[in-house]
Amino acid sequence: MAMSEEGGNHATGAEQGDNKDQNGTPQINSATTATFALSLADSESPEVAETYLAPFLTQNPENASLLTASAILAERQRHWTKALEIWSQLAESLSGNEQIEACQKLVSILLRQRRFPHAEKACYRALRAQPDAPLLLQLHVEVAVAQETWLLALERWFRLETFSSAHIGAFPTEWVLRIGIRNVIKQDGAITLPHLQVMSRLFIAQALK
Repeated sequence: MAMSEEGGNHATGAEQGDNKDQNGTPQINSATTATFALSLADSESPEVAETYLAPFLTQNPENASLLTASAILAERQRHWTKALEIWSQLAESLSGNEQIEACQKLVSILLRQRRFPHAEKACYRALRAQPDAPLLLQLHVEVAVAQETWLLALERWFRLETFSSAHIGAFPTEWVLRIGIRNVIKQDGAITLPHLQVMSRLFIAQALK
């Protein structure tokens, strides 16, 4: 990367490269441009980075790397509405791990704002595309926990266990205390050994009180 001595203009290999399309328009490396924009936010300010990024987004408004950088810059400036719009767009348009990461960012902001119905909708949309993704299923659990709907959280946890053996029986014991052991047993028709171990610890803890 290089910076001109006069005028403070920022330039990277993404802009200076010889690659051009058939119309002679310079082609950019979007990942490099996005990375450089975020480095500008660290070295100078998010505002400077946003100004640098803007023309590239105008040229490539659907580019995932540039949009991701723009969303991160919006968050750093506490421009929550803009950040939500971009993360929502990315959560709809991306797939695989990239979609999951965008959904996590989106839901994180929504939960901080206590916009629970919107967080639920975001999870359901992503889960329609990836119904057995453990990270999305866990995110769905977190949305229920944020609302303190413990029985729903446990129901979603049992679904998570179906696709992630690492989570079997690992739900916080506090949930069982809040819900009641009988309700937990009703909720999960097939109690496994890890579940029984959790419940036995609860019985012992209650007996020692």
